[in-house]
This record gives sequence, structure tokens and C-alpha cells, in this order.
Amino acid sequence: CVLLGVSLYLYLPVRSWTNPLINWSDPKNFDRTVYHIMRKQYGLVNDMPRTASLFAQQFFAYIKGLSVQVNLVIIVAIADTVFLWKRNKVLFFAFAYIFFMASAAIAIAFNYGLNSHDLFFMEPFFMPSYVVAIAVAGLGLSRAVDRIGRMLEPSMASTVSLASLLLLTVFLVPMKMNYFDNDRSRNVAAEVYGRNLLDAVTPGGVLFSSGDNASFTLAYLKKVENYRPDVTVYDETGNVFENIYGENFNRVDYAEHFRILNRVQRDFITNSKTDVFYVIGSNLFNIPGIEGEPRGVLFRVVPENMKGKIKPLAAWKPHMPELLDDPSVHKDYLVREICALFHFSMGEYYWHLDDRKKAQEEYDRAAAIGSDMDMIQNNLGITFIRKNDFKGAIDACRKAIDINPRFADAYNNLGIAYYNLSRYPDALTAYLKAIEYVPK
Repeated sequence: CVLLGVSLYLYLPVRSWTNPLINWSDPKNFDRTVYHIMRKQYGLVNDMPRTASLFAQQFFAYIKGLSVQVNLVIIVAIADTVFLWKRNKVLFFAFAYIFFMASAAIAIAFNYGLNSHDLFFMEPFFMPSYVVAIAVAGLGLSRAVDRIGRMLEPSMASTVSLASLLLLTVFLVPMKMNYFDNDRSRNVAAEVYGRNLLDAVTPGGVLFSSGDNASFTLAYLKKVENYRPDVTVYDETGNVFENIYGENFNRVDYAEHFRILNRVQRDFITNSKTDVFYVIGSNLFNIPGIEGEPRGVLFRVVPENMKGKIKPLAAWKPHMPELLDDPSVHKDYLVREICALFHFSMGEYYWHLDDRKKAQEEYDRAAAIGSDMDMIQNNLGITFIRKNDFKGAIDACRKAIDINPRFADAYNNLGIAYYNLSRYPDALTAYLKAIEYVPK
């Protein structure tokens, strides 16, 4: 059974040999397949200290997530667990083992944080444990129907009616309770965001993408819809679009990874004959000597030696932005992140157009939507630093650190803000924290 399960991974190298549109980590041989499966590109384990207190908080967060997923079914599952223990210990231990490995063992292995980002992205890993809970609940329901039937000695028709009523109660009630959160029929946020990204690029331009929200949205629009075929897109992992960074780009250490990224992007910009754009969060946002001219939800690269020499861009109008703020559509973490990124980028654009009022409105909306997102708060901190609002930068960076206490970039930006206010001891403390969490 183990070999049969592991054999499913043989699909990865086989599919990789066919040059698919997205070939993540290029698992074309045994070594690269193992690297991909073990998620070494990301790092499997969080380096936070494992403590009983953290595990207890993770446990309660898991129980909350489980109750949201299965609602009333969890009550039946708990009741039937007691029955299994009394009647069939082999089956009880089988279910308990699978449940433990798909819940507590995963929590121990990943040692995830308790912020909105980590809790959202851990949800798929817990799905097998939810299935086990539903399976145990199903056994409990069948026993309940049988027991009630024996007590009342009804006809076959009555038994079927009783069973149907229980099924409707246990499964349709949660469906009704969860329908809004899972209705994706009118959720077009990703498409709207992606089209705004591509529409902001000048004809024949190049766009450097970063992050899942931008990269995968652009991949769909470019590879499936063939939208804006004149625009060339590169992502900063080399996994989604053409890899221009080298075959082992994602297998080197943290410092070497960014050295390669900086060198390749600098060389590309130097030799480019067309406009180069990048999304918020791109590595180009931080390379010294390269500035960005806001263009809608993007930034056009302006090399230091070309300031004042590049032709100004024409005015740009956003594509259906009202759909991003539709209150009748449920917004999970990723959708809210898209909305926050959109409003932050529009704030940068309006600031560039010298419309301070609109810019501040957009910044405020981004801050409100992304109140639990460390990256959004850090981005606000960066833009406040660039606008010499160092007190605003400190507030934003501290919010980012409150959300993610090990966020090195936020500590670094906090140090910059303190330094510019001549608060040198505070700046040094922040810089040392940044070095502690990313020593390389």
C-alpha cells in the first residue's frame, strides 16, 4: 500500500518531460523530484521555537477550523468515536492514527504561526483529517438510524424517511451555513486584478511578476486566455514563466538566490529596448539605483541614469475596480490580499499624479483590508519612508511585526525609519532583529 501511494509521485517526472506550461521546480529526475516533494524550495519547517503553549494555540485554532468545515457533523463524529472505542478498537485505532497524522503530526512538522496567512495556507493540509471526521460521523449516522428504527419498529418507508431527514439535517444545514463563504460564481477579483496588471503595460513591454496572486493570475490570462500576447512576463521564481535565472536558481541559499536575481534583472534592464514594468512586492522594488514610476497597479523601471530622459507615460484608467469591493461576494484571505494590493498600488499611482487626497484614500483602504497582512503593512511602511513620513512608517512596520514577529524585512524598514528620526539605539535594535531572522 505504501509503494502504491508513493508511486503516484511518478507522475511528476513523466509530466515534466513533456514540457508543460507550468513546470514547477522541473522535477525531471529523481533528485529534483525528491526536492520538489519535500518542499525544500520553501523550507518545510518553521524555525519558531516549539513550545507547549504554541502547540495548544495551534490545537484550538485547528478545532475552530474543523468546526467551521464540518459544522454539526463534528458532534456526531465525537459521539461515534466513543462507540468505536467500545465496539471495535481496531477500527478506532485505524481512524485515530489517520486523524492524528493528518492533524497533530502536521502541526508539529510545520510548526506554523497563528496569523491569518499561516492559518489560511495550512487549511488544505488538514483536509484528510476533516474527511476522517466526516467518515466517522457517517458511521455514527447509520448506527443512529438503525437504533431508532429498532426502537420504534417502523415500516421500511418510515425508516427511509427517518434516514433522509437525518441526512438533510446534518448535511444540508452546514451547506446552507457555509454557502456564502464557498460561492465563487461571482468572484472575479483575480481576473480584474490580472487584467489591470496587463493593461498597464505599454505595447510590447516586459513585466516582472512576483507572488502567487500576480503570477498565477497572469499565467491564466496569458497561457489560457492569450490576453495581451504582445507583453512578455517573467516571474521571480522562474517556475511559472520562462526561467531566465538558471536551472538551479531555486536550489541555492538565500543570499546567493538574491545575488543571482539582482544580477539577472539589472542586466536585463540594461539591455532592454522596451519598457520594463514590475508589480508591487517585486525584487526590483528594492534594488539600489532603480526607481519605479507608478503606472496604474504597476511600476515602470526608471534607471538612475535615465531620470528625466524617459518619455512620460499616458494616463491610465483602472479596469472595473468596483468589482473588487463588491460586498455581496465573499473574500477569503487571498482575495482580500488582491484587493489590498490593488488599492495600495492605486495609492502610489495617485500620489505620483500629485492627487494627495485620492492617494491617502487608497492607502487607507489598503491598510483596512490588509489589517491582518504583514506584507501589506510592510509595503505601507516602505512607501511612508520614501515620502519621509517616518512616524507613519514606524506604525506600519510595527503592525507588520505584530502580525509576523519574525518578519526580517519589516524590522529592517523599522530600523530605517528610526535612523531617520535620529533614534539610533532603536534603529540598531531593529537592524539586529532583521539580521537575527535572516542572518545571510
